[in-house]
Amino acid sequence: MNTNQNFDYGQFDALPTLLKGKTNQNFIFTFNHAGIYVFADSRNPAKLMLVSVMKEEFDCPADSRFSPMTYASLLKVGAFQAEVLLEPEWAFFFSTLISFILLIVIAVLLVSWIARRDWK
Repeated sequence: MNTNQNFDYGQFDALPTLLKGKTNQNFIFTFNHAGIYVFADSRNPAKLMLVSVMKEEFDCPADSRFSPMTYASLLKVGAFQAEVLLEPEWAFFFSTLISFILLIVIAVLLVSWIARRDWK
């Protein structure tokens, strides 16, 4: 979802060493270019924070400055993933389907062979 591919994350990468051993752990960063920036927690990459820097001619959504990452709140700031739907893997699908059909046919043939022999 990052829109600025040339963004320099260097100051964020240096944060752990800059803040090590300090009791006051404040960090201020100014975004100079409008866009959407996604950050992950270094200890838990599943925790994401999305920062949307609006152009001067646009206003932030009036609901609140901080919102949970829901589909509606992401749309309000213009964040979306370009390719949500992926092309299906047809070879895998059909090979799996044919495998299951063959297993069923083999099972039916085996049961009919056992029934013909009157296996007891």
